[in-house]
Amino acid sequence: MPHRCPTCQERELDTLATLPYVRGFLIAYQIGTKKFIGCRPCVRKSIFKEVGLSAVVGWFSITALIINPFLLVYGVFRGAVLSPDPAAVRKALAEAGLPPDDAGVDIVHIAYGLAAAMIAADGKIERDEVSAAIRIGATLFEGFEADALLRLLQRPKDLPDPVGLAGVLAQVLDEPQKLAVYRYLEAIAGADGEVSADEAALLQCVHSRLALDPQLVAA
Repeated sequence: MPHRCPTCQERELDTLATLPYVRGFLIAYQIGTKKFIGCRPCVRKSIFKEVGLSAVVGWFSITALIINPFLLVYGVFRGAVLSPDPAAVRKALAEAGLPPDDAGVDIVHIAYGLAAAMIAADGKIERDEVSAAIRIGATLFEGFEADALLRLLQRPKDLPDPVGLAGVLAQVLDEPQKLAVYRYLEAIAGADGEVSADEAALLQCVHSRLALDPQLVAA
C-alpha cells in the first residue's frame, strides 16, 4: 500500500527534494540543506516557503549576500520543475529502515534510520552525538549494531529528514514502537546534559508527526 504524504496525510507520497540555503550572521554565515519528502504539492509548497524565508533572512553577511541570489533562483527553479520520483522515495525510505510495502518492519532498523536522520539534520555529524546514539541504542534495543548506524551516517544525503520520516513512520508503527523510537531520540538529544532550543523544536516536530499518544509520552 503506498504511503501517504506526511504533511497533508491525503495524497500519495511520491517525491522528495533537497534544497540548499544560506543564513548570514553579520561576520559569520551558515550554509546548509533542507530536505522535504511528501506529495508534489506539499513538497513544492515547502520549497517555496523556504525560498521566501531565505529571501528575508539570507543576506546578513558579505558571503551570504553573494551566495543567496543564486540559491534563491535555484530554489524557485527546483520548485517549478518538481516531478514525481517514486524510485528516490523508495530508496530513501529503505535507507531509513522502511522496506517496500512495509514488509518485515524492524524497529531496530527504524531506530538506525531515525537516529541517523536526526544526527545529520543540521548538516553536521558530531562525534559526541554519534557516540551517544550508539551507547543509548545498545541499551534500548536488543540486537543494536553500531556499524549499521555508522554506515547510514556515511551517506546522510540518502536519508529523508527526521520530521518527514516520522510522518511516514506514524502510518506503519504501533504506539509502543513509536514511543520507543521517540524515547531514543529524546535520550540522544539530552545525552550532553541539556537539550538545545533547536533540538527541542526538532523533537516537538517529530513528536507531532509521529502522532504519539500524549498520555504515553507523559508516563
